[in-house]
Amino acid sequence: MPPPSDSSAGLIGWLDVSAGEADVQGAKAQVRDSGDGFSVLVVEGVSDGQWRLPDWLTVSTHGELLPTNEAPRAVAREALAGTSVSLPDWVCSGRAGERVITALEALMPPAWQKTPDLCGELIMPLDANCQWRMEGLIVSYDKSLGLQARRSNER
Repeated sequence: MPPPSDSSAGLIGWLDVSAGEADVQGAKAQVRDSGDGFSVLVVEGVSDGQWRLPDWLTVSTHGELLPTNEAPRAVAREALAGTSVSLPDWVCSGRAGERVITALEALMPPAWQKTPDLCGELIMPLDANCQWRMEGLIVSYDKSLGLQARRSNER
């Protein structure tokens, strides 16, 4: 390793050196136009109305039934955090996005809102076909392709 150079500048004024101007306007536009997307936690619906952790999870709790009258145990909540997926921006924007949020908020068990790690989260229970449906929208999950959404003519 070579010895340090004999620089007369030292550390005095090293923060005053300019590295050039950043494209501040471009950066602001990029942040502003980033979309209104949001994430959901995915659970699988069971025929009797219960939810469980998805089978595709690699943790030991996959397939575990999740209580809705009380908060899931800590290890199940941790596994549930691993099911987080982002909805496409077009699903989340405008009035349609507000309807999606309202529908998902209505599904969240009140007991789950009392835990710091689930409070404010949105839950999307998938049916036996790994789909969630609401008027005008079908969201599906595929282990290989991830989350996909498409418009639907269903009412």
